[in-house]
Amino acid sequence: MNWPLRRRGRGPIAVLVASVLLVLGVGVSAGIALLGAPSAPDNDSFAAGATVDLRIEGTTQGAAADTDEVVNGIGEADQAVVWYRWKPNVSGWAYITPAGAANPTMPIVKAYLGSAINNLEQVDQSPTGSGQQGASIPAVAGQTYHLAVIDSGGGEAFDLVISQPSAIGAVNDRPDGAVDAAASVARATEKGTAQTVAIDTLSGATADPDEPANGGTPAQRSLWYSWTPNSNGTAATFSAAPVYGADGPLRVAVYRLADNDTTPGLEVGDLVPVSGGETGGPFVPVANTTYLISVDGPPSFFRLAVTSTGVAVNDDTTAPVVDCAAPHSGWSSDEILSVACTASDVGAGLAQPGDANFTAVTRSASGAESAELEIPSRAVCDLAGNCTTVGPWSGLKADRKAPSVTCETVDSAWTTTTPSVTCEASDGGAGLAVPSDSSRRLTATVSPNSEGKVSIDAVDICDEVGNCTTVGPFGPTGVDTKAPVISCAELPTEPSSVQVSIDCTATDRGVGLAQPESSSFSLTTEVKAGEASNNAATGSREVCDALGNCATAGPFTGIVVDLAPPSVTCRPDDEKALDAWRSGPFTITCSIADRGTGLAPATPSSVTLGATVANGSASSAVTAVASIEQVCDLAGSCVPVGPISALRIDRQAPTVACEPAGDGWFKKQASVSCAVDDGSGSGIEGPSSVTVSASAPDGQEGSYDTATAEVCDRVGHCTSAGPVTELKIDAKAPRVQCEAPASKYRIEARIRCTASDGGSGLADPADSSFILSTSVGVGKRDANAQTSSRRVCDVAGMCTTAEPITVSVDLTGDGGDGPRMDLPSRVTVLSAYESSAPISVPYALPEAPDATEVACLARPGTVFGLGWSTVVCEAINNDGTTNGSFPLVLKALSTLAPSGVANPDGAWRGVGVGFDPGSSVQVRIDGTVVGRGTASNDGRASIEFAVPDDLPSGDHQLVVAGLDPDGDPVLNVSPLAVVAAEPGTEPPVLPPVGAPELPSQGPVVPADPGPSPAPPDLGDLPPENNSSTTTIPSVTTVPVQLPPGGSETASGSNGSNGSHGSATSTKSDSDNGAGIGFGVLPRTGSGVALWLVIASALIGAGTVLLRSRRRDAAVSAGPQSDM
Repeated sequence: MNWPLRRRGRGPIAVLVASVLLVLGVGVSAGIALLGAPSAPDNDSFAAGATVDLRIEGTTQGAAADTDEVVNGIGEADQAVVWYRWKPNVSGWAYITPAGAANPTMPIVKAYLGSAINNLEQVDQSPTGSGQQGASIPAVAGQTYHLAVIDSGGGEAFDLVISQPSAIGAVNDRPDGAVDAAASVARATEKGTAQTVAIDTLSGATADPDEPANGGTPAQRSLWYSWTPNSNGTAATFSAAPVYGADGPLRVAVYRLADNDTTPGLEVGDLVPVSGGETGGPFVPVANTTYLISVDGPPSFFRLAVTSTGVAVNDDTTAPVVDCAAPHSGWSSDEILSVACTASDVGAGLAQPGDANFTAVTRSASGAESAELEIPSRAVCDLAGNCTTVGPWSGLKADRKAPSVTCETVDSAWTTTTPSVTCEASDGGAGLAVPSDSSRRLTATVSPNSEGKVSIDAVDICDEVGNCTTVGPFGPTGVDTKAPVISCAELPTEPSSVQVSIDCTATDRGVGLAQPESSSFSLTTEVKAGEASNNAATGSREVCDALGNCATAGPFTGIVVDLAPPSVTCRPDDEKALDAWRSGPFTITCSIADRGTGLAPATPSSVTLGATVANGSASSAVTAVASIEQVCDLAGSCVPVGPISALRIDRQAPTVACEPAGDGWFKKQASVSCAVDDGSGSGIEGPSSVTVSASAPDGQEGSYDTATAEVCDRVGHCTSAGPVTELKIDAKAPRVQCEAPASKYRIEARIRCTASDGGSGLADPADSSFILSTSVGVGKRDANAQTSSRRVCDVAGMCTTAEPITVSVDLTGDGGDGPRMDLPSRVTVLSAYESSAPISVPYALPEAPDATEVACLARPGTVFGLGWSTVVCEAINNDGTTNGSFPLVLKALSTLAPSGVANPDGAWRGVGVGFDPGSSVQVRIDGTVVGRGTASNDGRASIEFAVPDDLPSGDHQLVVAGLDPDGDPVLNVSPLAVVAAEPGTEPPVLPPVGAPELPSQGPVVPADPGPSPAPPDLGDLPPENNSSTTTIPSVTTVPVQLPPGGSETASGSNGSNGSHGSATSTKSDSDNGAGIGFGVLPRTGSGVALWLVIASALIGAGTVLLRSRRRDAAVSAGPQSDM
């Protein structure tokens, strides 16, 4: 089939498009040279076609035409086929050409429409003209085209481009661009059959506004073709038909130019209709007249054909003539079975020129055999649609399967028989070439009395058409008919003192020994122990291989074996057992004899062995050694003489270790345990420890020595345990002394006692001084009141009891008729001294405006301990005496402790807490006021002051004092260390006062003093007693006056006498204890003071004397606070 005439002007356009693609960088494949057999490309099958756009680049190397491709006429069996898919965006002719001159390779390209390989329609057209390469595709936008690239040159790389120049407008859209149809008319005249002028598309075509109607139908879109005959001829007919699934109707009109028109096609109005309608003609052409043929219709592909016989394509009703050769009737081993055919058509002509000579084929599957193969039928059609179907060709026989052979399994294990195998063969196709091969026995070649590996040779079993199956080789299989080989050592010629063993080895070069351990073994004589034989014999042993081939070694006789060595009998000379303990050296005699071949020459009949250890040592591993090491008989059997071990000799006395005396005290008697040890000796005769004792006479205390005890070991060595000296023994109770009681008490009696112990010391140090008190009760009297008692013990456990003291107590009177005395509810003292340390408390005496004298016990400045203490006070004037008391509470507050030292005339800051907000606060050093301030809203005070310039270096007491919210005194007491400043240094300058936080106590420096301590919790004091009848056993009452120069100590008590605290006073020797005692009463919850009972009457001169002594005591109390 010829290329449409109008395509001859498209060659430059295709080259232009290819050139543009190259400019844009689309490279040309240079091919890939592969080593070894190439693998098939991924797109080797129709279903695996690769999707492309405008570039097809690849290779057919490794590809092959499969059965479906051959059967459907896509490629031949010896060709390579690869597949691509392409979907155009616009309709129009598409051209597939080489990518450029640099790569001119152009394989065969076929384009198909369809969804499966067995229903494809080929739509490509071949190019025309000398040297043209490529293919034309009538492309419809959105339609998928399957492109087969076919190569029969061994598989080469290719690089192709797809171009669609018609998509930008057809050249023959107007008459002046008409395509010449002369060549097609000439072929139609020559062949007498219809010839194709063009296969084209109206997609993108237009109709001129002045274009004449065809058969009364206005033109929609048209393409133009021209023909100028050289001579007058027969009638010609132009007809158009839709192709590739396109729709009609199509209209064909033939025009000629007006006689006076010299510019064809420039004016549509110059055209003169010749014929029109569905076909153009028939009409009789006039020589040298230009005819213009118009095809008009919907935007689809069409085929324009011409006949010069006056017969149109649509008038051809005769199908093509097809002639095919007869297929091969016998069995074949070929993959492709084919039938060669030729076809011709004298009418419109064959629709596919390739149908003139074609081959109908079918493919037989590899490894298959069938007598029912069929070559499918094939339809051959002409251009008018008349078709002739040839085939199918059935009953074809193809055998591409080798015979099926099944052989017995050959056991690779060793055997004693000749290996053989039977093979069964069958063939379902052409049949076996040798019928006896249906059952064939194959046997190996084996030599007799041999061992080794043999194999059964391989053979081929074939069918009639040459398909063969190779069976074998089989094996190798081990064949062993030979027994193992045994080799043994020579027999000894001399007598032996041990069992004789003959070493043997066994080997088998075939299947191997049945028992691998048989490869090396010994045959041994069996003479009983202690006996001898001149004709000893070994045993025998049969050695077999794994298949039962056997050989025997032994027995061997005539061997001399003597197993009766000399005997050695040893006995200690002292007749004791060998393992007995001995206190010194000893000897052992050993007798020697032989009941076999006799002793060797110069062998003695007895040997003596000695055993000993160094004096003062012991051992349970003593060894006795003989002068000779062994004795032998004539046969060479020897036995050792000694050494004899594990002998035991003890030549040391036991050791004694007593417990040390130590610093502890014992009560009345002391016993010390002494451990007795004999080390590595014979052991202690008796217990492993003894006790030695010492005692002190009753009422005595001091250091004493124990007695001694003798201890011995089991062989009679002895030593002494003790004495242990300087044991401290206390057989004397502590000494207790109590002060003499007063003749009468108007408060609860409190009698001080002291205890001491010259031996182990008091068990409780608090027993060194304690109080015995009465519990009569307020408003009561008892002339025989009993004080409490107290048991006092020393460390050793010796105890004595301070017995109750009988006194007269009268608590029925009132507080007295003296002046009014204002007592505080309590005095709170916050100590910044070292935690729990007792301190001197400078509290202020209570105010009594009308009194001529006020005195308290304990005095201001007395050292108090932490906790509650009771202070008893008395106010006197001419009208009488008033008694009262108040609690003094001392609490530790280490957060107020100062840091650093003060300098005379230097700046210092005193801090305190627990004050009534806004109240006045004083700072005192050793009782002298040095500063004043006001408490803040949170009860804190921070007062800066100048240290007096005359304050001497040393330790002083700093007190920040004021009143709490209840109006009771609060004293913040802390130590103050004063050191004179270096000469020439200036005292620090005081910073501004009024810091919002309480600074630390200490020197005033410009730096930030940091956060202040939190105020203490003052609410955890012991509760006050609301009952006037409740006794307070912890409050001690002392009977008497305050002597001049006497010292006082007040201590908070947490001991057995209660939890409140006590106040004590030491009197001078001149005070005989007579007079009025100070009583203590707790304050009630209402804050009203309960007064102590005062004696109802004072007797004359005694009263005057008591008052004068109290005045002296008040004067000696020292300066009082001005608070």
